[in-house]
Amino acid sequence: MTDDSRQHTLVVSNLTKTFRSSAVRAVDGLDLCLEPGIHGLLGPNGAGKTTLIRLLTGELVPDHGRLTYDGRPADSDPAWWRSLFGYMPQNQRIYPDMSCRQFLMYMAALKGLKGRTAMAKIEQALESTGLAEYARRRGGQLSGGMRQRLLIAQAILGDPAILILDEPTAGLDPQERIRIRHLISRLGMERIVLLATHIVSDIESIASRVIFLHQGRVLLEGRPGELLQQESRHVIEVLLPRERLDQVLARYRCNQIQEAAGGRLRLRLVGDWTPEALAPLEASSDSIERRPATLEDLYVRLFAPEPGAPGPRPET
Repeated sequence: MTDDSRQHTLVVSNLTKTFRSSAVRAVDGLDLCLEPGIHGLLGPNGAGKTTLIRLLTGELVPDHGRLTYDGRPADSDPAWWRSLFGYMPQNQRIYPDMSCRQFLMYMAALKGLKGRTAMAKIEQALESTGLAEYARRRGGQLSGGMRQRLLIAQAILGDPAILILDEPTAGLDPQERIRIRHLISRLGMERIVLLATHIVSDIESIASRVIFLHQGRVLLEGRPGELLQQESRHVIEVLLPRERLDQVLARYRCNQIQEAAGGRLRLRLVGDWTPEALAPLEASSDSIERRPATLEDLYVRLFAPEPGAPGPRPET
């Protein structure tokens, strides 16, 4: 790889982290190469998403592996490495008596920004997130969407090269989610954005690449369109009598249930549709049709437990 091909690229090589207290290997030889754009990070609880984020930002030290940006290793200068990142955690307190500008001044001080430089970056962050006209509004008076935008504003203070957003649209109404997605899309035009969320439709709308984590490893990675083109063979829609519902749910992974005419139900099922798997459905259903896949279909196929299987381990 030439120096030019490494520019603005975050490379994760054989990253490993085991928590000795629980003997859980939360990240297990993980490899990634992230270029500017939006990278969606998906996986069930216990997949290692939180641990990966903490390793990237320097909050945790890996047992093994290497992190580089533009070919420069993270351990060459920890302060420089931390300065690369802007981080919006899932749960961060906004002080109710601080105005938006005061909160950003406080966060700028924590990041070592001072004087005119700090004020210029604060005004830029307010403008970028659509909060300039609300700069004097107190945190306790902000709507849910405004609070999320303010947390994104603190993350982009100092113009970081890598932005990590953890559940940025959680709990928002559809209009505010769209607004946040548009904001993230703009931010991803000039930097690496790692977007961790359980709202799969948000990633499908804006991510240039999707990373599926499972047990600390990359299970699947690629562009959404390419992944979904391959996934379509795994999605069917079945029309069947209502009394068949429990039997089907006990045997197949189901992503959607809808009422249909005549007391029937329309089920969206995902799986590996071999002739043996389809035979019971063909014998008892009114119709079976192939359907285009969504990222949610893919998520269900990869991570939904088999009927009767134990639930996932706690988040790490």
